[in-house]
Amino acid sequence: MYNFKDKAVHVRALLRERFADTDKEILRAVSPDHPEALSLRPSSTRHEIILHALLDIITREEIERKREEIIAPLPSQEGENAPSDPADGKGEKESTDPKGKDVANEGLKEQVKDIADQTDDIQTRVEDLESQVSGLSDDLNEEKKSEKRPVKPKKKPSTH
Repeated sequence: MYNFKDKAVHVRALLRERFADTDKEILRAVSPDHPEALSLRPSSTRHEIILHALLDIITREEIERKREEIIAPLPSQEGENAPSDPADGKGEKESTDPKGKDVANEGLKEQVKDIADQTDDIQTRVEDLESQVSGLSDDLNEEKKSEKRPVKPKKKPSTH
């Protein structure tokens, strides 16, 4: 589908460690007889080869779409099943949806809070590292200033 240069560009753009197993699953779906689809080797070590094989069969856009289909439906299926399950009456449906949403919102709020805490920790660590780098840079500059510079021997004028 793509020439080698285009394929290399697309492989670099698609190469993400977290998608290694997903891409192997996609390869199994589109070409079950492909040697890489049948391989027992860990997909993370063969991810580039798997992507090259996929790009021989389908486009980059199809790979991205299939990744989303595999990864994204998991949470949305739960949301779709919850409203359709209580089909006995509208009263039950209305009472379960807000509770389910509240539980989901609480979980999301907790995740956001955890991420914010991690971001703060990382920012603090970055500031500490920047101050260390600054201190080391200052020390290096002082050391350079205090070093004796070697005296270059003067060239003797030629007598010829």
